Amino acid sequence: MLVLEGEVEFTFENEEKTVVKSGECFVLPKHLMHHCIFRKMTVGIEGVYEKGL
Repeated sequence: MLVLEGEVEFTFENEEKTVVKSGECFVLPKHLMHHCIFRKMTVGIEGVYEKGL
């Protein structure tokens, strides 16, 4: 996902936290357990890609 505006806070299963802000992008592994909070109005571009497509 590419964050165009705003920010997303992620908490992962090991309680580690990270914040992704406007202008940054990220990839989450397929089976990574996480919880996300949108603290501001957030606009992003998201894509889902499968191997072999």
